[in-house]
Amino acid sequence: MPKKTLSLIALVDSEASSCFINEGLVKKHGIPILQKNKPVVSEVVDGRPLASGNITMETTPLIVHLGDHESHVCFNVISSPLHLVIIGMPRLKKHNPDINWEKNKITRRDIQKNPTYIGTKAFIHAVRKEPTYMIYAIPAQESKKDDPVKLPNQYKGFEDVFEKKNANILL
Repeated sequence: MPKKTLSLIALVDSEASSCFINEGLVKKHGIPILQKNKPVVSEVVDGRPLASGNITMETTPLIVHLGDHESHVCFNVISSPLHLVIIGMPRLKKHNPDINWEKNKITRRDIQKNPTYIGTKAFIHAVRKEPTYMIYAIPAQESKKDDPVKLPNQYKGFEDVFEKKNANILL
């Protein structure tokens, strides 16, 4: 099946228990759907059952773009002619986007704006406590073979430790 791109405005609903898509939109654009294993009973905000009944269909995972971020989302298929796409709380919690209410704009939050730099011992200690880290590596500039190692004065007595021949020796 050829890929099709749709640009849509979605309702961001922090009270919605899931993500939803209008069945008319699904039919019009031939969005692939699957039968749910079990029908899902859903209610509107005042506690009444959803007018279109139990939710029995869902989309296959669809690629959703928000800026340069891409994620795969399965939408519950419902009759919702006023709001073709509804993004609910589970997605909002997962991605925690920045929402500018004045500009009606939602953007992806940076994962970490200010990285933390730590030494080897601190890193090993931290990994033993909580082994989930995002590591950014910066490639070192290659030095010429005849370039001597430039060490700060306080490390001049340890020059041998920094020599290439000693790099694989475990102390």
